[in-house]
Amino acid sequence: MAVMASADERDPDAPWIPRRSRRRFATVVTRVAAGAVGVVLLLGPGVPCGPGTAGLGAPALAQSSAPALPNVTNSCVPASPTVVSPMPWPQQQMAPERAWELTRGDGVTVAVVDTGVSADSGPLTGAVRDGVDVAPGSNGGDADDDCIGYGTFVAGLIAARPREGVGFAGVAPGATIVPIRVSASAHTPGSGPLADGIREAVDAGADVIAVPAGTGEDSEALRAAVEYAQAEDALIVAAAYERSGRFAPPRYPASYPGVIAVVGVAPDGSPAEEPSPEAVVTLAAPGVDVISVAPHGNGHFTASGSWTAVGFVAGAAALVRAYLPELSAEQVLQRLITTADRPGRSLPDPVLGYGVVDPYSAVSAVLPQEAGLVQDRPAEVHPEVPQPELVDERPNMVVLAVIGGSVLLVVVVAVVWACLPRGQRRSWRPAGH
Repeated sequence: MAVMASADERDPDAPWIPRRSRRRFATVVTRVAAGAVGVVLLLGPGVPCGPGTAGLGAPALAQSSAPALPNVTNSCVPASPTVVSPMPWPQQQMAPERAWELTRGDGVTVAVVDTGVSADSGPLTGAVRDGVDVAPGSNGGDADDDCIGYGTFVAGLIAARPREGVGFAGVAPGATIVPIRVSASAHTPGSGPLADGIREAVDAGADVIAVPAGTGEDSEALRAAVEYAQAEDALIVAAAYERSGRFAPPRYPASYPGVIAVVGVAPDGSPAEEPSPEAVVTLAAPGVDVISVAPHGNGHFTASGSWTAVGFVAGAAALVRAYLPELSAEQVLQRLITTADRPGRSLPDPVLGYGVVDPYSAVSAVLPQEAGLVQDRPAEVHPEVPQPELVDERPNMVVLAVIGGSVLLVVVVAVVWACLPRGQRRSWRPAGH
């Protein structure tokens, strides 16, 4: 073991660092390194980011799971035992709450032409008014119950009210739902009930008509019902694919002119169903692992398919109709198309149409083609809304850099401390001299 030279043996011309100064310097370096380690232990694996928004295709946060919406035949859908607290991925990526400072869809009526809408669903309390039951074999009624759950699921995507501690809410939580039952089973309704349902929706004063279940039957009655709705300035939003995910081209009423034909997409933007070149597609919206409400209670179910995407587009249309009531149904359609998140290919894209609907842009955008049509609105006010916590790795990277620098500093000091006495004894001459 090397023995440090005494003060008398040192070269008088060699630089000298007092022992007390060296000890103090080593103590400071050690404390810096220990403090950096303590910062990492205090921060843990990550810290929350500030508020922000994410576009479709951005990584979604992990969400609690909900059971799949049951496909019932001889019974009714039960209440779901699961209430999902985190914000589901479609709400994270579409961020419709950014538009809520401007409008929540109040004063707009959205008809859901499907299996009925349950007024007993907790998140839809106060949102469902009496409707009409035109399903084959029915005895009439107001259609405010839903044994199958399809209509209630879509209605929740449109107008479920926000609830404390729950991240899920409808796109237009101020809108009113009018249920129109055209089927009392999970089977696809025929063109006759759909035609009757659309007419009933128009007569009920619907501004937007959501048709999650289409048919392969092109009939004069259905075509005339769609034309009747358009003449009465009602905007129809329909699924481009069957509820089962299969495509039997073409689908109606989605294939009729002036109808918004909707397809579902996954978080990465890929289509929910196998694309068909014969499909008519106008817009896309989330349609994979979508969370919405159950017919009874406060729980949630999960479902996939273009039929779920209809709810998001219908909700966006409701926001526009509420904020810009002077626009016609055709102008609302054009606004939704113009402000959509474009797929980056020639339009309309055969898979995604004109892109993924963007509720906030659809409401707030100033479009040159609407000059003279849209009245002046108050300046935009971005709402203070709670955002889901994201994990930002940048602070940890900074901490790791600090630790790395501290460790390097300790190593350098150790090397200098070990070499200093030997260099002093040699008067800093190279080895071998």
